[in-house]
Amino acid sequence: MEPSESRAPIGPSMTAWNDSRFDQGLIRRNTHRGAAWHIRLFTDILGPDTPICEVTEDDIEAWRELLRDRLQPRSRNVALSTIRQYFLWASHPRRRLVTINPAAEIRNSRVPRPVRRRLRARQVSAVIGVGDLRARTMVIVFAHLGVRRSEAAALCWEDIDWETMTVTVNADGAKGEKERTVPLEGEAARALREWHAHLEAERPLEAGPLLRGPVWPSKRGGALASGSVARVVTDASHQAGLHIRPHDYRHHAAIEMHLNGAGAAVVQRFLGHESLETTGGYLRAVAEDVRPFTSRTSYQNGRWRANLPDDGPD
Repeated sequence: MEPSESRAPIGPSMTAWNDSRFDQGLIRRNTHRGAAWHIRLFTDILGPDTPICEVTEDDIEAWRELLRDRLQPRSRNVALSTIRQYFLWASHPRRRLVTINPAAEIRNSRVPRPVRRRLRARQVSAVIGVGDLRARTMVIVFAHLGVRRSEAAALCWEDIDWETMTVTVNADGAKGEKERTVPLEGEAARALREWHAHLEAERPLEAGPLLRGPVWPSKRGGALASGSVARVVTDASHQAGLHIRPHDYRHHAAIEMHLNGAGAAVVQRFLGHESLETTGGYLRAVAEDVRPFTSRTSYQNGRWRANLPDDGPD
């Protein structure tokens, strides 16, 4: 026999659930407002007085279809997520507002990821040209080493091997806590040497040479937080009249590497991706065939080197 609570009207129940999440601090104000709007869309079509137990999977699917003319696919999925969360809560054994979760088998619509607009070299140069030494060095490191902001913030001088010209992206800052080694050449090497010389000039003589410690020290002596690093890099782009996020430079590094002959597998190792599919998403901004298991370069002795077959390029 169904519990009597399952006959409660869907509208007040969903509203009370949403308000309760906000009051308990489980969601933020913007999430609460968005969910309230999704609930209103749902109950306006089904009727706010419809008993909870009478809502079926077909009702939810029909509601989603009616949203096609009102919401973009990604927004429809967010709205569906609100409804799914409610029925997951309502079907919990402690509540039993519904005996069967009508949203359990409904999946989000597949939404193709948008192709990120390709960052041009002249835009990167424009940002480098307006920042101070620290901001300029940060932008160059992001654009050449393809690091995430957490990896850039965790970068220490002992991670840089000036003999092999490589940088070890530390596991503490790396996503998934996996260490990797990337080459340090050209503009990135010069910028880091200049920044190192600047920091050494500001150190007291008795402190000795700067061999260890964070590349981006804070005023308190520790490492600059990843959010602060991201803010410096983003502000530099604003000074150039652009809006470039730190992660955009990571995409830029991947694309430039691919255009210079590196196969997708090499770019994958350079970026530290577990999945080649993720790397493919970075390279969709260029009209090139991303072949999963073909590499035209390899990493040898601290350098990316051409690795072409004897009979010429494929």
